[in-house]
Amino acid sequence: MKENSLQNSNIDPSKEDFGFGKAYSTGRNRMINDQGRFNILRLGETSRSRFHELIEMKWSRFLLLIFLYYTIINLFFGVMYYLNGTDQIVGIDHRSSVSEFYQCFFFSVQTFTTVGYGGMHPTGFLASSIAGLEALSGLLTFAIITGLVYAKFSKPEAKIAYSEHVMVAPYKEGMSFQMRIVNALSNTLIDMEATMIVAYTPLNSTNRIIRTLSLEISKIALFPLNWTLVHPIDENSPVKDLDLDHLEKYEIELLILLRGFDETYNQIVHSMHSYGPQHFVYNAKFKPMYDYQDGKTRLYLKMLDQFDRLN
Repeated sequence: MKENSLQNSNIDPSKEDFGFGKAYSTGRNRMINDQGRFNILRLGETSRSRFHELIEMKWSRFLLLIFLYYTIINLFFGVMYYLNGTDQIVGIDHRSSVSEFYQCFFFSVQTFTTVGYGGMHPTGFLASSIAGLEALSGLLTFAIITGLVYAKFSKPEAKIAYSEHVMVAPYKEGMSFQMRIVNALSNTLIDMEATMIVAYTPLNSTNRIIRTLSLEISKIALFPLNWTLVHPIDENSPVKDLDLDHLEKYEIELLILLRGFDETYNQIVHSMHSYGPQHFVYNAKFKPMYDYQDGKTRLYLKMLDQFDRLN
């Protein structure tokens, strides 16, 4: 472990490329937002992938979009049947125009979903043609929606819970940055690897500095419990000269990048998180979040961010 720490400290910072370009060296925006995504607004795109937009869309919006599409397309075909003449649909009650229209709408629902209860059916070439076109539209629509739903369910994604705060805590003979993570799911993650990056602006300077912070342990083989990421602030640390009591003066941002192998998906998954200056707690220590009872280890997920302040 000592050899790895020395090796990381000898990396030439001028040769590190974090992919953010010069915009972040002079800007003040956070590099990663609260949703764990890059804080970048893409403008002027020449092409868009509707598939990826739907896959990345939240489930609530996705289901609402399906419902709206389902309603609109059945309204469209319902109007088509109504304008074509309700006399070409056997089984419609002709009591009023409103009654005829909503019956055309529900006939469209039956045709679109290929349910076909048998109470209504088209007669005549035009009505049958409209029904045939709608049935084809329904088959294609449900094939696409089924693929999207499966893709959203099967998308590999790490559900990592991050502590809300970063501890500026004593460590050995100095201080350290400490934050804690835990797997929020019950699946098995192995070969976990963590990277910690700091971005800050020195006093009396307009250029932001971005550096990799060496970790006491940057990789673990198994991840059944919580994992506390510790960066010792020693003589080799890029933040050794900062005023740890007032980190907000430097507009500091701490980035956590995680990657590991998920046995459920049989694929590599990743996760990102960002901490701003308001998330740092000085001279504090995390409380233990697991204990041993009756020969078993009990992990208390609600204690992920609980800490004690030190004297």
